[in-house]
Amino acid sequence: MQMSEGTPASKFAEGLAFSMVRGQIEHDKAIEYQQRQTEGEERWRKGMERGRQLENRLQGLELQAKVHAMNEADLARAVVTGQVPDEMRRSVVDLIKAEEAARVAREAAAASKARPDLSAVALPEADEAPPEPESPA
Repeated sequence: MQMSEGTPASKFAEGLAFSMVRGQIEHDKAIEYQQRQTEGEERWRKGMERGRQLENRLQGLELQAKVHAMNEADLARAVVTGQVPDEMRRSVVDLIKAEEAARVAREAAAASKARPDLSAVALPEADEAPPEPESPA
């Protein structure tokens, strides 16, 4: 059965084909939009995560600066009274230990500089016997 141009059946078939093509184009656009939206959401999530990491790092650096400015008693009191967040307590304790180790190292270095270095001074060794020559065997 052949349709001639201008008949209602041919117009219907033409309209149906046009609708199908238009529907496919709209469907493709919707899929592309969804993919872009998904990619955008993923980039947004990654950006938010990076922002949280930077914020945590900044808080850590601020805390570290405060720790360096505080004396040991004030710092211990801040940890005990809860002024330091729970997730940062371990870091603060580590910083206290590091500060203490640095202080001890500085004191040891200062003490070694204060004592005269006697290793360069040659003392006479009067009670030591001269080395014996080896006998030929």
